[in-house]
Amino acid sequence: MNYLYQKLGRMQLTSRLIAVYTTIFLIIITITIAAILFNVKRIITSNVESELQNSSYLINSMIKTAVDTSIKTHLRTTSESSLEITEYYYDLYKKGYITEKEAKEKALDAIRPFKIGTTGYMYILDSTGVLVYHPFKALQNTNISEYEFIKTQLKKKDGYIEYMWSNPGDLADRPKALYMSYFEPWDWILSASSYRSEFVDLLNLSDFEKQVTAIKFGKEGYSVILDNEGTFLVHPSLKGRNLIEENDPQAAVVSEIIEKRNGIIEYDWKNPSEKEARKKILVYSELEEYDWIIASSAYKSDFYDALHDVTKIIVVALIVALLIMVVVTIKISSMVIEPIKKLENTVLQGVNGDLSVRVEINGNDEINQLGAHFNNFIESLEIKNKKLNEEIIRRQYVSNKLSALNEHLEEIIKERTEELNEAQNEIIQREKLIAINRLVKDIAHNINTPLGISITSATYIESLITHLQQDYYKHKISKKNLEEFFSNHKKSYELLISGLEKSANLIDMFKLITRDEASLKKELFNVRQKIEKSISAFNFDKHQISLACEDNLEINSYSAVFDLIINNILSNSIIHGYDFDKSGIINIKVSMGETILSIIIADNGKGIKETDIESVFNPFYTNKSSTNAGLGLSIVYHSVKDILNGKIEIISTVGRGTEVKLEIPITPV
Repeated sequence: MNYLYQKLGRMQLTSRLIAVYTTIFLIIITITIAAILFNVKRIITSNVESELQNSSYLINSMIKTAVDTSIKTHLRTTSESSLEITEYYYDLYKKGYITEKEAKEKALDAIRPFKIGTTGYMYILDSTGVLVYHPFKALQNTNISEYEFIKTQLKKKDGYIEYMWSNPGDLADRPKALYMSYFEPWDWILSASSYRSEFVDLLNLSDFEKQVTAIKFGKEGYSVILDNEGTFLVHPSLKGRNLIEENDPQAAVVSEIIEKRNGIIEYDWKNPSEKEARKKILVYSELEEYDWIIASSAYKSDFYDALHDVTKIIVVALIVALLIMVVVTIKISSMVIEPIKKLENTVLQGVNGDLSVRVEINGNDEINQLGAHFNNFIESLEIKNKKLNEEIIRRQYVSNKLSALNEHLEEIIKERTEELNEAQNEIIQREKLIAINRLVKDIAHNINTPLGISITSATYIESLITHLQQDYYKHKISKKNLEEFFSNHKKSYELLISGLEKSANLIDMFKLITRDEASLKKELFNVRQKIEKSISAFNFDKHQISLACEDNLEINSYSAVFDLIINNILSNSIIHGYDFDKSGIINIKVSMGETILSIIIADNGKGIKETDIESVFNPFYTNKSSTNAGLGLSIVYHSVKDILNGKIEIISTVGRGTEVKLEIPITPV
């Protein structure tokens, strides 16, 4: 990571901007596109599986409906045939050809041979629930009205019902169906019943095979029906074949389906007419009553081809957007760098002594404002230099006259001239410092504007991404959404780059003026000695100060920054904590944990109002006269937070004093 930072630091500004913002752009767009494609693929897969499940359910329902119709029709035919036989013999009885007893016996003899399926049969109830007739003779004349389905029969007397039942010898209840017809003269409920599973032979697959094979998924997906041994009952090309018995390479898929009976499987499948196997998704479910498995399958390629096309379009759009961004970045950087280079050349001429140079002003942006400030600075130096040269000439003239008048005073005049030159240099340096300070303040002020624009742009970009993410989770992303996102992102991105470039340029100028490399070098020093040195720099005649610190406490840190922090806190305490004629007490307590150096500096001065505590760290904030810059605590705050990576806290009560707490991370020596 450090190597990358160093390499970026050695690159030109244009290349650096292109590298950084291209990387950020690619990361954001790649993550966004990957998330979108991943979720679109997941949704497509989910929809395909759902469609296949619905199809299997539809086929299952279609078969069950056909079976139900066959069962009901068969049972009804049997029951109504029994009713017709009963009515026939009853009619013979009514005409006097036979007795009623003979009529009933003949009717029962005619009904008794009826068979339904494998184990189905006819039985007759009366309206009290007593079995008039049942194939199992032990049950005849037995009242079975306690059974729920018998209660239903006694209530309805005519119609179709389904129920659970087990014959003697069965291990568990099985689904059963009956149809009943009521013959009122003899109070007979003629019932035809059988287990549903015994009606499978009534089904004719050809009746709905066309409907099953007509169902398609994508271009080539289809539905199939297998029996419990793996034989395809319905299939576009494998009908009647059993791949397990044929030892076909694809028999493993069929074996898994038969073993699990229900589920979803993804596999490679090759139809007889195809050269290569393709990925398929298959949803299968069991039709338990008939030991059939209904399966619906689709080729993944049928659904993902469109997604692949969209992916290609997005990649092409990304490449085009990246090229546009690089071109725009180069253009913007050139617009910034060219004026800076011109300003740099002009400044170098001024530094080399040419005070007649001036920066050409072509606008009112930050760079032109900086150029205007430089012109004012150089103009001020030129005026001062002209006055000093005039003063030097005048003094040299006076000196020459004195030399002519008195050769003995030559040495004295020479000394005075040297002192005068030193005074002149001091005046020049003082004027330079005044101008530089004014320039630094202007730079600091002008940094705020582009930084504010950058922050606003970054916040707006974050908002755009958040809204896009919300639309994505709500499945509301459209082409229009993406186009608006890219358009707004591009404008905000350009504002962000412009603001950051302006800020970076102003800060670089600030560094050229104020850089002090020695203050940013770590060194090993004694904390107590360092604080005592800071204390000795102040006049504490009116104040008492105490220091609680181990004598041998040494740390490896920025010595100059440490001095700056302690000096500013003590200075702030003396200047702002006490009136001129008041004395006080200042206590300093230092303690060292495993990795944290803790420093508490407390005074018993006037304290700070609660409403002002939040502002004490702001630059230029002060409650003194305008001669006080108000930068002390601001410098302390940024030194602790930004350079030492520590924490600072101020606790104060009006009239009772102020306490400053510092926590500074320290690397073990």
